[in-house]
Amino acid sequence: MPHIDFRLKGTRLQIDLLIIPVFLAAIIGKIFVAYSMTLGFIICHELGHIAAGVMCGAGLSSFRLLPVGVNAAIDDFLCRKSQKILIYISGPLVNVVFAIIIYCVHRWKTPAGGLVSVNIMLAITINLWLAIFNLIPIPPLDGGRIAIELLADKMGLFRANRLMNTFSLFFSIVIICIGTVVLIKSRYNGSLVLIGVYIIFLLKKSKKEAAILNMKNFILKRSAIIRKGIFPVREVAVMEDVKILDLVKKMDYSNVFHIVKVLDNDLNVIASITEQDILNSLMKGVSDITVGEIIAKKI
Repeated sequence: MPHIDFRLKGTRLQIDLLIIPVFLAAIIGKIFVAYSMTLGFIICHELGHIAAGVMCGAGLSSFRLLPVGVNAAIDDFLCRKSQKILIYISGPLVNVVFAIIIYCVHRWKTPAGGLVSVNIMLAITINLWLAIFNLIPIPPLDGGRIAIELLADKMGLFRANRLMNTFSLFFSIVIICIGTVVLIKSRYNGSLVLIGVYIIFLLKKSKKEAAILNMKNFILKRSAIIRKGIFPVREVAVMEDVKILDLVKKMDYSNVFHIVKVLDNDLNVIASITEQDILNSLMKGVSDITVGEIIAKKI
């Protein structure tokens, strides 16, 4: 897809050129005002995330302007859980604040008993819709990120992500069924069906994000341990013939450092390895080996 790509102070900025024909199509279809408002408030939503990230010490790795909105990638790994939740919820809060401000300013300037104009009502509706939609607990929406953050400490990243994906699939099926009934009765409003399909599309992206985030946790956890000096530990017992990729899926707790106790067939501890040993193997491009082979290489 054609796009403009450049860097500014370490942040990757990308503009999707498909936005130009989409703008033209919005003008031709006489929905330019609604489209422009929606895109503008989505940008404000993402700027809310970025501002909260800066306050919490998180970095901005990329900022993409797309025909259907904006995507900001914020590096928040070194942030505390409360800071991450603040970053995730800040976008919807910005939209709620905008809706309140727009309504209050309009009522202040409008004579008593005056009606709310169409564009003002549209701006309020767009902001409230963006806030409510993004707080739905579906990854990678803001609500889904908050839910996974709350669940990951108790059940691990992969299990939390799997639980949220199951809920998201069930939710999307319900939305599609309701949307189908509405579409049959109204014969023109298929928005709920589109939302359900969009949620299913997001699920595929969420599965990839979980795997990437877990590897990112491995890489960046070293910095967190060095910075804090003290870090919680979680022990894992594993047989020496287990593949390290299977072991990695059980080491998905980002708030602890894993120490792996390797057992023989008599369940005696024959060695101990850490996250760093596994990471060193993965960084060398060696992934299809067993835990026992990692021990042999150390010896």
